[in-house]
Amino acid sequence: IFINYRLHTQYSLAEVENEVSIMEDYLYRNQEAFDIDAVYSYYTPNYAISTVLLKPEREGKLADLMEKIRSDFPKMLRSQPQFGFGGGGGDQVRITLSGNSTDVLQQLATDIVPRIAGIEGFTDVQTEMDAGQFELLIRIDRERVHRLGLSSEDAARSVATARLN
Repeated sequence: IFINYRLHTQYSLAEVENEVSIMEDYLYRNQEAFDIDAVYSYYTPNYAISTVLLKPEREGKLADLMEKIRSDFPKMLRSQPQFGFGGGGGDQVRITLSGNSTDVLQQLATDIVPRIAGIEGFTDVQTEMDAGQFELLIRIDRERVHRLGLSSEDAARSVATARLN
């Protein structure tokens, strides 16, 4: 089984390593329950993937095991883990809802996900909300920023590169 971390952006190697360590800790804590033999991970500042090797004597459907593992995926700040390579292959479908109201979009997503998940052959159906993505709206007080000797662009750049803990 492959777990693609789907990093939100490029991070320091230490930050990506931390994301991978969180997932590996979760998998190894549940090694027996998930019939895991070993976990091998590879990561760079903008990409991370873990290969989960299962015990050869494992019984049951792979889809059921993946759902069991996914059901308690740790929440991650910098990534949105999912099964598969996530490289845009033909085995993925992505639906994007756009609009001005986050509340309406969240309600639509809540209504749509169970319907899609109920279609035979679909696995790993989730919203970005489920995967820990978030939206942040910031209004910059231009006068105050200017009094501090900064431009709006400086403030925007600072927000874009800020690390959320």
